[in-house]
Amino acid sequence: MPLTALEAWSIRPGLRAWVAGHNAEAKQRVEAQLAGVDRPAEGPVDLAVIAPSTVDEGAYFGGKIRRRLSLGASLWIVYPNPRSHRVHEFLGDIEDVVVRLFESGFHERGKVAVDDDYAAMGFTFDGSDDAESMW
Repeated sequence: MPLTALEAWSIRPGLRAWVAGHNAEAKQRVEAQLAGVDRPAEGPVDLAVIAPSTVDEGAYFGGKIRRRLSLGASLWIVYPNPRSHRVHEFLGDIEDVVVRLFESGFHERGKVAVDDDYAAMGFTFDGSDDAESMW
């Protein structure tokens, strides 16, 4: 993992971010890194970060946000590192989330470290809606 989440997420003034998920600890750590960025309730976003508790939750929120992703935006799934004592916070396998997001038109961007306990898998969406019926 060559980059940190802050570097990969390109935190800057004017960035529009959206955060979702039921992994409270992971979400809290993400929120701390996004302090000061715009958090619009509607309209386009440049960065979406999901801290899911389950595979289904990660796929659900990925489908929910994809229409709001601006051109060049990225989606990141935050999950516990397998060696972390927090590994129990995510039920399932991150690879299953990857497959579900691929099926809905996302493309993998890479992995980054969030901190010692969490990693993030990044995705982009090309804007085509071939998998519309899934959501």
